[in-house]
Amino acid sequence: MAEEDKVKAAKKKAAKTKAAPKRKAANKTAAKKRAAKKGVSGYGSGSVDVVMSVDQVAKEAASIAANAPTVSELDGMVNGDAFLTIDTLRAGYGKMEILHEFTLRVGRGQSLCLIGPNGAGKSTVLHSIFGFTNIFSGSIKIGDQDVTA
Repeated sequence: MAEEDKVKAAKKKAAKTKAAPKRKAANKTAAKKRAAKKGVSGYGSGSVDVVMSVDQVAKEAASIAANAPTVSELDGMVNGDAFLTIDTLRAGYGKMEILHEFTLRVGRGQSLCLIGPNGAGKSTVLHSIFGFTNIFSGSIKIGDQDVTA
């Protein structure tokens, strides 16, 4: 009886081993079909909740710009003691301008978190501070030292 159980177990294991690659392939195919329906490509799959047209992006950017704080409001946020001052910065890579009239104040002892989608300019702000971009106009000061000169 024990010998029969061993044979059955071996057959069952062999059947599972043969079926596993088929299941994996079927799962990958199903994931690709789901991704294709949503326009997602590349590694893995996921859902796309919001897709904006170029016109919608421009309208959203204009709305954000219209509600941006004024320079005097920015100065008030740092109690007049800005450690980092960025004024109307236009910067980018090569001839491509990424930052357009960007203004920022960070006070001594303050922390800043730059949040935004890919391509919003977060890294370009930091690269500009460190001198890795082309500065077309505007200024960056750390303390009283102009680092754009």
